Amino acid sequence: MITIGFSTREVDNKFIEHIKKTCGPKNIEIIPFENKGTHSLTEAYNILLEKSSNDIVVLCHDDIYFDKKGWGSKIVKHFSRNPEYGILGVAGSTNLPSSAKWWEDKSKMRGIVNHEHEGKKWESKYSNSSGNKLDEVVITDGLFIALIKSRLKNNFNEEVKGFHFYDVSFTFENHLSGVKVGIMYDVRITHRSIGQTNQEWENNRISIAKRYSEFLPKKILKDKHNKLKILFLCENFYKDKYEFLDKHDTIIISQNNNGVKNIFNIESVPGTILGDGILKIGPNRVTTVKNRLYRIKNINYDLILSDSIFLSNKIKCIYPNTKHIFIGPKQEVHNSVEFIDEINDNDLHLLSNRDVGKSRVKILTGFSNEGGSTFALSRMVNYFNEQGVSTTLYGPNDYHLKLCNSDLSENLSIESDDIIVTHFINLKERPKAKKVILFCHEKNIFEVSKVTPYWDEVIFLNQKHRSYHSDYNGKYTIIPNFKEFFKVEKTEDSNGVAGIIGSIDFNKQTHKSIERALGDGCKKILLFGSVTDDNYYRQYVKPLIDNEVVIEYGFIDNKPKMYSMIDVVYQSSLSEVASLVKEECEFTHTTFKGTNSINHDGESMNNEEVFSCWKKVLDL
Repeated sequence: MITIGFSTREVDNKFIEHIKKTCGPKNIEIIPFENKGTHSLTEAYNILLEKSSNDIVVLCHDDIYFDKKGWGSKIVKHFSRNPEYGILGVAGSTNLPSSAKWWEDKSKMRGIVNHEHEGKKWESKYSNSSGNKLDEVVITDGLFIALIKSRLKNNFNEEVKGFHFYDVSFTFENHLSGVKVGIMYDVRITHRSIGQTNQEWENNRISIAKRYSEFLPKKILKDKHNKLKILFLCENFYKDKYEFLDKHDTIIISQNNNGVKNIFNIESVPGTILGDGILKIGPNRVTTVKNRLYRIKNINYDLILSDSIFLSNKIKCIYPNTKHIFIGPKQEVHNSVEFIDEINDNDLHLLSNRDVGKSRVKILTGFSNEGGSTFALSRMVNYFNEQGVSTTLYGPNDYHLKLCNSDLSENLSIESDDIIVTHFINLKERPKAKKVILFCHEKNIFEVSKVTPYWDEVIFLNQKHRSYHSDYNGKYTIIPNFKEFFKVEKTEDSNGVAGIIGSIDFNKQTHKSIERALGDGCKKILLFGSVTDDNYYRQYVKPLIDNEVVIEYGFIDNKPKMYSMIDVVYQSSLSEVASLVKEECEFTHTTFKGTNSINHDGESMNNEEVFSCWKKVLDL
């Protein structure tokens, strides 16, 4: 009925007896393949398939044991009840990215496996259990592979050498050939290994990624018979034009319903409330802003469709991580909205499954106006999203909303699988999330040791920054900010012109920078920044402004233009731990003149290295 085969350096009779006692069916065939490194696993498994007498074959590692008896009987039932499936495993993924690292997006992983190492045992739960049902995937892990030979389209590809990615090539090639690959949850296995990568692993990964590059990324779409939950936004609703929406669970918001019933307007979007400037909502009783839409109930949509600029911009702010498609020409809509010319029912499932996904990393900051930390955090969000890590920045101000995938703090909802990164904020308790990180950018204006810890770990920007917070004795890692690069062409008029960049307040000591620049004989001094301390500005800065030598430009977004106007920058901050302005001066070839509190070196890392550090801290 079943053949169980495994490759091993030395046959262990105790493992064979364990298989016999736990499998269930009595008439099983066990074939150990003694392999002292002479055969790759693809070669060994093809030999086992050829030797096997039964149509159902299990190929597994020799360092596992079964937690429950009767697993063989369950495999027989699965194949009997699901004739479209040819391969089953206990761990896998619905997605194979271009990198061939199938665990890269953990939200797409499926299965539950126990691990045991150095006397400790734990459950690796990659997804919720589907009981005795199967979840379809594109690949399954080679730890344990059950198959029916008569349903296979491809045996193991012997061009894949060694002991890595043999499982990816086998299961993925069969998936591409139309063989369904699934994950079982009622067969529970403990693996006596935690798995490690090496150079052979990396070589095989690169080879596999190249081999299947034309098919990658590849993911499982929803069953075409399943209904989607759709939020449809339109200026004018005509039933005959959008009749295909009747096949799905659709909520329709329209500025003009043309007499059609069950159509909502912007004031009555289900799960939301429209602010009026008086009403207070949320546990902190925040006063609502007039005409701003607030999400007060979680309604999770698979897809948002729209042909209305007004409604798109309203809705996208409260559903920042839901796939949003705008039907029509590209217009001034939220930067994460995708545009198409037209849509029909056949497109819906494809659109809903494009690579946006649930937000995994949520960054919550206590300050999101113009400033170095806001730029640094938005840069981090953009880099994470570019690398396929869905990330959103939440803040109390409006300025950050145009810089990256973002939302207001009041719209933040936290789920158990979320990774939370906080900045410049003191939470009363640890959020109920997978991981919580405090990302500190400040010196004495946010003293970590004086905050009751609500985090798992603190991130400091450099060693000097860490020394400022030496009273903190908890877990920490040093990771610098992501760097931003832009091209600057200096003008002749910039010679002898000084720039003072940053908010105008007591901490920045703007007046000291002006005095230093005047003392050095600069012909002009340009102030680029917003006033954030009115009393300080009136007392110290305003008396120095004469509109001929010391000139206020205010805050400007265009950094290349700003640096093209100056050839030296002065900074005199009392509390500065990682000056972004200093970094910008270095690559724009602008002279930087800081004080002793600023002129310390940061950590020397490129953006790829910074991202690698974050991945390790966040377990991405």
